[in-house]
Formats: sequence, structure tokens, C-alpha cells
Amino acid sequence: MAHGEITGLVQSLKSSPGSSTAVQAAGALKTLAYENLENRDAIAEAGAIPALVQLILGSASGKPATIQEGQLQATQALSNLTYENNKNCDAIREAGAIPALVHLIANPNQQAAASQGYFSGLVGASPSSLHKQVIEQATVALGNLAYPSPTNRDAVREAGGIPALLNLLGEVPGPGKSLTTYSTSALSNLIFENDKNREAVRAAAGIPALARLLRAGPHEMVTLYATTALGNAVQGNPANCIAVREAEAIPQIVRLLAVWTKGQKQLAGQAASVVLELVSHSAENCAAVREAGAVVHLVEMLRVGANSRVAQASMKIIGHLAAESSSEQQRAMWQEGTVRPLLDMAFPIEVITLPTARRSTRVQAVGGEAADVLAMLGYTDAIMDAQRAIRAWLLHKRNKRESAERAKQLEKQQQARYTKAFLPLSISDRQEFWPSSHWWKSSVFAVFSGMWN
Repeated sequence: MAHGEITGLVQSLKSSPGSSTAVQAAGALKTLAYENLENRDAIAEAGAIPALVQLILGSASGKPATIQEGQLQATQALSNLTYENNKNCDAIREAGAIPALVHLIANPNQQAAASQGYFSGLVGASPSSLHKQVIEQATVALGNLAYPSPTNRDAVREAGGIPALLNLLGEVPGPGKSLTTYSTSALSNLIFENDKNREAVRAAAGIPALARLLRAGPHEMVTLYATTALGNAVQGNPANCIAVREAEAIPQIVRLLAVWTKGQKQLAGQAASVVLELVSHSAENCAAVREAGAVVHLVEMLRVGANSRVAQASMKIIGHLAAESSSEQQRAMWQEGTVRPLLDMAFPIEVITLPTARRSTRVQAVGGEAADVLAMLGYTDAIMDAQRAIRAWLLHKRNKRESAERAKQLEKQQQARYTKAFLPLSISDRQEFWPSSHWWKSSVFAVFSGMWN
């Protein structure tokens, strides 16, 4: 669409706020912004963002149905404008959209918002299907705003967005669990690399709320988002690690490790990252993870190889468990199959046989860590046996290579003798003198070989 047409839509949006014309303009801008970076930039440059925020706030003179439709179109337009566009995310925050969006989700019946001048046209209105869509789109917009911007994450927290999002986790106002899924995704984005938001989630009883969502099952998208959110919450935060254990979430998280063998690699990998953080901060968490039967699933992840981050995380988890285990518990871990894949990671033949300069530094470091884990398990004999076996294998390979080189040199010498013996003969003489039978070839070659010795 030409820049002039976008400008015309923005003018319609500004000239009649709250009217059906403004709602239609917002809908058109929403469509234009969908997966089109140039249009997103043009819409923002035309000044649409403040007008869209005003449409979210509503108008006292507008009809409730029109206001709701305007809010829906405006929240969807803002969501599309934020996609892969950090500049628009900043502009939307500066236009005051974050408090407006938070009020949308914090007051689903609009009573509290009306007292502050928000959504005054909806006072007393009961939640409708349209309004449920508005809440969903506001939640999506908050998640999109939080994803790329630490400043926006702080702004959502300061506007009261974390308790508001947590309140939506237990509600399913529409078909399926879309609102719960969107809210969980938004919380995951808010918690990412933000210590204050991690503390706010725990203070608002968010850890048990997220842990409950793990019961939805491995095939639900909300389970992946909840696992990711818990991983972000416990990252470098011992208090949240304790909260996860107290919420009895560890057995649920460990069960998600089992889906690795069923093809759900992303979910199992996220669960492994959560478990690694849990066992890094607490001996009690180590005991809970071991008792939940994590080792068997971790062994399957180890088999992927030293280059896999999931295998490396599994190796580190086993190391923490071994460090906090008794000798009897360590022997039980041997029986669960930890030794062989750890040996494969510590002494990978395909890497050891390469010259030192060609070996991956990362793989060598992982091999050293795997050897350390084996030592923590008390399996030093296995390390020595593996080292002896590797040395014997390398010696055998070297001898085999040298034998092959000697055989090749001998073959070249024999070919040179043949050439010297038969070169004076004509082609017809060579064909007549050199029968096609392999036996005769060998005999004649032996005769002439003796002549030249």
C-alpha cells in the first residue's frame, strides 16, 4: 500500500476517535502491519500509535459494542506493530500503551477501570465473547512488548502487569486454553533476565501457579511456555528454586524429560535446563530430582553426544547429583547406565584420532567435564580402562597405517620393474606375451621380477 493511503487511514483514526470509522481504520492498519516490516515503519511514522492507544482507552460517548470492537482492532494492530520492531516497541511504551493494556487484563468486568476513567463506556457491561478476545489480544501485546526490551519489562511490572497476568492463569474464558497460554508466554518474556520481575512473580505466588500448568500434559503448548517461564524464574535465583520444590513441581518437571525419546526435543530440553538450575543451588533439590527418577531420562539425553547442549546439561546434572549422593546412591546411578555414555563423551574416538590442532576446544572441555563426573561417581577404574583401550586402539591404527604404506611402496616398486621389463616390446608382442589369465600374469610377472633382482 502507498504511503499516502496509510496516512489517510491514520487521519481517519485521529479525526473521529471512538467512531465506527476509527474502528475500521484501525482494522485496516492491523492488516497492513501483519508480517510487513515496511508498513509497520510507515504506520508508526504516520503517527498511528498514539491514536491506537486512545482507541484502547475508549470514549464516554461511544457505544459499548463499538468501544469493544475498537479495543480489539487497536490491540491487534499494536501487537502486529511490535513484531520484530524494537523501535515501535519503544514508541508504544512512550505513548502510554502499557498501563492501558494492563488495565484491560486486570479488570475484565471493567468496574475498577471505570473508576479511573478507563473504558467508561463499558461500566456494568458483562464480559462478552468480543471482550474476551480483547483481553487475549492485550495479553499478546504485552508479551510482544516485553520480549525484546528490558525497559518494557520494567514498565509492565511497574504498571501492575505481573499480578494481572497471573490472575489469568487459572481462568479459561474462551474456547480451549488460549488465554492461559498467552498469559504464560507473556510472563515468560517478562521474567527473562529480569531479577525484579523474578522476585515479583514469586511474591505474587506465581511459582505454584506456573507449576500447576505443567499438569496440562506434554502435548499442550501451555506446558512448554510454563516450563520456559519456570526456567527463566529460577535462573540465578536460589529462592525461586526453593519455591519450585515447595510447589512440588520437581516430579512434574522430571516427567517432562521422558518426552525426549518421543520426539519432543524442545520441551525436554527446556525441562533439562530447569533441572540443571534447580540442582545447582540446593542439595535438597538434588535429592528430589534423584528420587523423581531423573537419571534414566538423563542417560538417554547423554547418548546424543558431546556436541549437544542437552547432553552437556544432562552431564552437569548427573555431576551435581553424584556430588550430593552417597556411595550406595552412586552405585545405583552406575546401574542406571550413566557410565557408558559418559565414557563416550570423555573419550570420543572420532575426536581423539584427530591432530590436536583440529580438535574442537569445546568438545575437549566437555570431555574433561565428563571425566570429572565419572570420578565423582567413583568410577576411576573405568577412566583408566578407557584410556588404556584408546592407547591400544591408536597403536593398532598406527601399525595398520604403516603396514598399508609399506604395501603401497612395494606395489610401486613391482610396477616399476614390470614397466622396465616390458617397455622394449611392441604392443602386439606385449598382448601375445601377457595372457589374460590372472594365473599367467602372476607367473610371468614372477619370472621377470626374478630377472631384475
